[in-house]
Amino acid sequence: MAGSNFLNARTADLFEPALHEIRPKAASLIVSIYGDAIEPRGGIVWMGNLISICAAFSISETHVRTAVSRLVAAGQLIGEREGRKSYYRLTGEAQQEYLRAANVLFFERPRPERWCFRTVSEPEDEERLRTAGFTPVAAGLWVGPEWIGPSAIAGLPGTSVFQSAQSGNPTAVAAFARAFWALDELGARYDGFLRLFDPWLTQDSIASSLGPEGCFLARVLLVHAYRGILLKDPHLPEDATGADWPGRAARRLFAELYIRLSPPADRYIGASFQTADGALPECTEKSMARLKSLHVLAGS
Repeated sequence: MAGSNFLNARTADLFEPALHEIRPKAASLIVSIYGDAIEPRGGIVWMGNLISICAAFSISETHVRTAVSRLVAAGQLIGEREGRKSYYRLTGEAQQEYLRAANVLFFERPRPERWCFRTVSEPEDEERLRTAGFTPVAAGLWVGPEWIGPSAIAGLPGTSVFQSAQSGNPTAVAAFARAFWALDELGARYDGFLRLFDPWLTQDSIASSLGPEGCFLARVLLVHAYRGILLKDPHLPEDATGADWPGRAARRLFAELYIRLSPPADRYIGASFQTADGALPECTEKSMARLKSLHVLAGS
């Protein structure tokens, strides 16, 4: 990004520390681009757009094409040709996966108040539980937050042993959580996010300084950094993390910055992103719903 023309001396001081530390890879950055900009606008975009966006992050066209090929092989994307141009669409399965991630990133749900204990025996079931925030406490026995509702819990693999409310002893609950989840490591990652991106919030004119292209690229980097942390968060009951949990401050910071960057970023999408049927829309019902939810999170 250092060579991108939207950076000036003032904004470079903000961007370079984040870019130097995050160093996005082609495949994961493309996932962030689709999740932020493409999925809520139909799920398809021209390869040339992906190449130009990744070039701003010093990722070569060769690496982009290789990453897209791997995402196709993994069942995430499907290619379509129109004349000499190639377009890549999210598969149905990938759209559902990206929608689930978007629900975590952009929409708030009540913190869980109960714990769920489940038994499993198959490795693939264990991975599904881990993704839902569960962790093993003994051979075949897993515990996790009952934060996604009884119907979703019923859809998880394995057999439900029992659900349990909090013990009433926050100190014991916090000690239990730190014994079985890597909360110190996760908290340090949230602290790092705050350190890198909080200076952006103090830059009152960041949107006008960057312009539409710069705001879009900044938003991609913001989403990429936050997604990599939030989707690893098990979203435990509040007593397990404590009142000073940095994830809450990171949540507010993400919401405020995303809101600030979005008007020019969305204009850039509408003016620059192409499909075989024409330009992507600047905004859609899905993208507006995300912003509405983030305004609530930011208290604005």
